[in-house]
Amino acid sequence: MSNSPAAPAEGHSSLEGKPLDPDGSDADLFQSGFLADATVKCGDKTFNVHLLILCRRCEWFKKCFVGHYKESQDREVTIVDENPDLIECLLFYIYSQDVEKAVTKLANITQWSRYKGCVMLWKAGDFFLLPGLKRGTRKHLFTLIKADISRLCSIDDPTAFSIDEISDAIRAAYTIPNAKWWRTAIAGFLCIARRNTLKSDKLFELMEEIPHFAVDFLKSLRHPSPSGGEMHKGPMICGKCFKPVKKPQDGAMWYPLSISDVVVVQHLKCIEWSTPEAGKP
Repeated sequence: MSNSPAAPAEGHSSLEGKPLDPDGSDADLFQSGFLADATVKCGDKTFNVHLLILCRRCEWFKKCFVGHYKESQDREVTIVDENPDLIECLLFYIYSQDVEKAVTKLANITQWSRYKGCVMLWKAGDFFLLPGLKRGTRKHLFTLIKADISRLCSIDDPTAFSIDEISDAIRAAYTIPNAKWWRTAIAGFLCIARRNTLKSDKLFELMEEIPHFAVDFLKSLRHPSPSGGEMHKGPMICGKCFKPVKKPQDGAMWYPLSISDVVVVQHLKCIEWSTPEAGKP
């Protein structure tokens, strides 16, 4: 008689019948806890995890679980003084290797903006020794900015962007000691969007609340690019018709944004002037 494995009990999590993701994501394993062999605790949350995945993909967890430590014997790590929702999304990233999904998941759970989600996951990546997460959150920030810049190119819509969408990220960036890059990037974006942001009382309230933010914003007026580079470096495309802008004078240089060495501007012919008195730059 063969010793065939017993059928799983009713209600037991199983991955049977689920195809492997083409990108090699192990997110299903994290969600189900199937065959988990360790535990991560943070606040009121407990996560069933897999040592092979965590130790292979995160140096911090490897140091905890491998070696002569209590955690390696108990196969349990307790993380203190950290947001449990952030740790959940950090673990989700380690399993899925998908920054965008991790940021979206964090925003949905916490009601934070995706901008703040990027900042906080970058902070977690810095602490937990995940250089890929740090690079990925920076890249995703530019994806978010590029989308908002495209909205801002519709200059006849003064409500295209609200500073409320990014105020929580500003506060987060100025509470992290080594987040200078994020402060420069966010201040540069708000400077680019100044036609909208300067009309908001919230901007000046934030400047009074965080004086260093006011200084960074004024510095960004000199080089208003989130990457901190020159305003008009690289080839230019129109953010509305997406055709090349051959000469600087052919585009309205209100919302330049360097993304992969491409500057997003707007053709003068694509601008809808709201009043005859508005004048052209």
